[in-house]
Amino acid sequence: MTRWIAIAAAALVSLLPLAARAEGNAPPPDTKEGRLIFEDNCIFCHGEQGKGNGVGSWALRPKPANFTDLEHMAKIPGPALRKAILQGGKAVGASRAMPAWKDALTEEQVDAVLAYILSIGK
Repeated sequence: MTRWIAIAAAALVSLLPLAARAEGNAPPPDTKEGRLIFEDNCIFCHGEQGKGNGVGSWALRPKPANFTDLEHMAKIPGPALRKAILQGGKAVGASRAMPAWKDALTEEQVDAVLAYILSIGK
């Protein structure tokens, strides 16, 4: 019986970060970490400043998103950006060349890179 209580307690403790995030009590995503993730995974297509002009963008149609274009970015809701990162561009009707990162990035890393992307144009 004690073992089951310990297992249940451990399970509940492991869910606390998710509950805090759902309630809005989690710390804000780290844009510094997001920038590092962006530099490691996104620059090739989106470019160093997020303008969609990376060295790999020349052959892509449509072009990668320009995160500094505030007018364009204002039209894209946050959930769609998150979905594009996790499931790839095809999942949101954007470029099929945008890969899905759901198997490569944790939820926290997605939050961080999304926070960085949204900070680029500010």
